[in-house]
Amino acid sequence: MQKSPFVYSNLFTVVVAFLLLSCGQGNSSKANTDTTARSSKTQPGYDTTLPVGIVKDTVTCRNDNGQAYALYLPTYYTSSRQWPCIILFDAHARGALPLRMYKNIAEQYGFILVGSNVSKNGLQPNAIDNIINTLWDDVHARINIDANRTYTSGFSGGAKVAALAAFGHGGVAGVIGCAGGLPNPDQVARVNFDYFGIAGDYDFNQPEMMQLDDQLANANKTHQLLTWSGIHAWPPVSEYKTAILWMMVNSMKHGNMPKDSVVVTELKRDLDKRIAAASSKKDVVTAGWLLSGYASLLDGMTNIHGSKTQMGISFTNAEYRAAVDAMPQIIQSEKTMEQELAGQFTVLNEQVWAQKIAGLNQDIAHAKTPQVAHSMRRVLAFLGFVSYMSVSRATAAGDLAHAESYNRIFKMADPKNPDRCYFDAIIAARKADAKTTLMALTEAVKLGYSDVDQLMTEPSFAPIKEDPRFLLVAQQVRDNHDGKNLK
Repeated sequence: MQKSPFVYSNLFTVVVAFLLLSCGQGNSSKANTDTTARSSKTQPGYDTTLPVGIVKDTVTCRNDNGQAYALYLPTYYTSSRQWPCIILFDAHARGALPLRMYKNIAEQYGFILVGSNVSKNGLQPNAIDNIINTLWDDVHARINIDANRTYTSGFSGGAKVAALAAFGHGGVAGVIGCAGGLPNPDQVARVNFDYFGIAGDYDFNQPEMMQLDDQLANANKTHQLLTWSGIHAWPPVSEYKTAILWMMVNSMKHGNMPKDSVVVTELKRDLDKRIAAASSKKDVVTAGWLLSGYASLLDGMTNIHGSKTQMGISFTNAEYRAAVDAMPQIIQSEKTMEQELAGQFTVLNEQVWAQKIAGLNQDIAHAKTPQVAHSMRRVLAFLGFVSYMSVSRATAAGDLAHAESYNRIFKMADPKNPDRCYFDAIIAARKADAKTTLMALTEAVKLGYSDVDQLMTEPSFAPIKEDPRFLLVAQQVRDNHDGKNLK
């Protein structure tokens, strides 16, 4: 499966019979961070050769040369101090990608970032455990990490790995789960760390994240759910920054770092803006989520009297209650539609699918509430997922006629997904059309295609592997994989 920010997770939570039968800035400165970092004596085991201020793509683990991670140390890092650290797990072993996305936040607030280069979807549990433990031991041996401010984070299947790491290491203070929850919903009772979930409004995994947030609330865990106008992807810098601020304020409340009024004020302003934006869009459900977490976190840290008053009004507001009460039916309708679409996919022709996709877009445009619009967008994203799976099976079987047809539906459902261009390239290569193959691969790169292993091992591309144009595309794919094309 294509390893880009737009890829479909093979840990997708809605499993249907069709798929089973057919086969997943604020103003805080570095000086302020320096004064809040815990001091300790330099230990001779720390690695003083690691570069600072840049993303180092590959640090090989000392005890296992087959494992490596990407690393970002702030420009002012010194091994004589303890530093907060976030260990990140991408669903597709793109360790450097989230580091390049979030390094400016890490620089501003004094965080070390570590990204596994080997953790990915599809691995066996024992392999995942080995990756987590080897990475954990190597990082803590080489870098002076604050044991009370170590966090894990991940995207999609990687979010589940981040939770596994937290369950396995009692020193994890918090988890930032992006587009993916816990490995098993039954594990909520075991959560002994702060949990910040982030999910796109159009991400087919958002219902899973909403359900987890409800479960954490019912279990009286420290939690927050943040949604953004996006798809199944690592969240934008602005959303991830909110998560880091949230973790920092919780660390202050837990007594693991001194109170920093600048950070508290910055988080308050951030959440105030988000609540105001949601309210202006009549998105009362999102505003309610934010207000609830806002009050529980910031109460006692700063003056939130106005927000508490607003929360009291909002939670008794008839519009809010109606919107909340409607959510279970919206989610159930969403699941029913997804099951129907999956069951119909290979039965209906392209013309019918074009009409259905147009109808979904009309439903989105004329939805009466933001929640209904988001739900319809997720259904459309699910149709893209089913299209992807169907094209993949058809190409694997050598059924090019169906592969082409399914891929055209894929393009209608999810036109910005680089996978559909990648499939165009495979289909063209099977027809010995090198020119079209290279054009399709170039378009896939522009859309964010980043699966180096998939590209280099695809047998259909063997005849053009030495073509300079293919080699250029391969390098661009590597750059996408490593996040070097991020703006």
